[in-house]
Amino acid sequence: LTWGVALVTLKVLPDYLGASSFGSYQVGDAWGYSLAVFLTLGVDTYISREIAVRPKHASDLFGGLLVARAVVLMPLALYTWFFWLPAQVEEVRVAGMLFSIGYVFTAMNQTFQQMLQAASKVSGLAIANVAGKILWGGGTLGLALARMPFWTLPLPYVVAEAAKLAVLYPSVKKAVDLEIRFD
Repeated sequence: LTWGVALVTLKVLPDYLGASSFGSYQVGDAWGYSLAVFLTLGVDTYISREIAVRPKHASDLFGGLLVARAVVLMPLALYTWFFWLPAQVEEVRVAGMLFSIGYVFTAMNQTFQQMLQAASKVSGLAIANVAGKILWGGGTLGLALARMPFWTLPLPYVVAEAAKLAVLYPSVKKAVDLEIRFD
């Protein structure tokens, strides 16, 4: 189902946007994704290995991870806005920043997914993934069919990833007794 939604959406977008605007859409998406690479901090492998053995360790890790991601994200976001994106068309600037916000949620969701898998409590994970893909694909298709401006197209992705976060966080909190601590 999720691949079907993605295939339909990615077939409609180039037809709706045309080659030039679809290229700009891809630039914004690629830029947001490149920022997300820095946000993973390689922690998901550690989570797979350590949380499976010591689920209570998730709380020790999580607060520091939030701080580390914020420390990494702020200079990257500032660089993006003031140095890289000003050279782009305004719509690409906005799309790039929206995709970046979406990929921040994606990085957190991947961490939560790893925690759930490590704790062997993945019941809500499949539902969150399918619902997120439907929100993204349906929202993007709806915006394209409504002929909305180019810069609005990343919004369904941001909303879908934020909704997944809202579903996954309580699941992780329950599965590993997660507390957000900064000690």
